[in-house]
Amino acid sequence: MSNNEITAEESREKLFIDQLNEVSVLKFSKNALHSLSISDSGLSVRDLQQLQLGFEKAANKGSEVSLIIVNNIAYIVSIKNSTVITALSDYGTKKKVVNEIDSIVFM
Repeated sequence: MSNNEITAEESREKLFIDQLNEVSVLKFSKNALHSLSISDSGLSVRDLQQLQLGFEKAANKGSEVSLIIVNNIAYIVSIKNSTVITALSDYGTKKKVVNEIDSIVFM
């Protein structure tokens, strides 16, 4: 495969990024985008609206890094950078430690 060819997964991920950028004020890290693009649950417009509402709530409380849970997906969000750092869709089945967050928002 040449450098100019892209895989189906890369193409799907690029389409996902373009769609998010059209409707979201939040930025998404490559890690978060990858997690969401391969997730079975995906990210609906309603989920994105709830995530943005959770972001606003955390920002209004003065949070810097928040864990925002929407529709069984946990998002770690840098409030000060308006960036979704990562998304965990399988957080209930894997043992994980999340540190350096100062708030949790359940939506």
